[in-house]
Amino acid sequence: MLIMDADAVEFEQVQELLKWSPTVMVTEQSLPEVLSWGIKIDIVIAHESIISNLTASLVDQSPVKLLSYCNKEEALSRALYFLIESK
Repeated sequence: MLIMDADAVEFEQVQELLKWSPTVMVTEQSLPEVLSWGIKIDIVIAHESIISNLTASLVDQSPVKLLSYCNKEEALSRALYFLIESK
């Protein structure tokens, strides 16, 4: 499950999808809201310039994978590339 805009979906809908035990991927923009939901995040996708700043806020989420993208990429393309590579 890729959450790019936590405001675009109600938590009740997310809860239904969590019954399937998906890998939960969250972008840096949605991270504060999704953390407030109290669910386990597996992967955070963030711009390379802030990736090191996220570590402290993710202590309770360990283990969590951090994926960075650069100015030439977008979060969505980075997420899709990761999913393709990990099959």
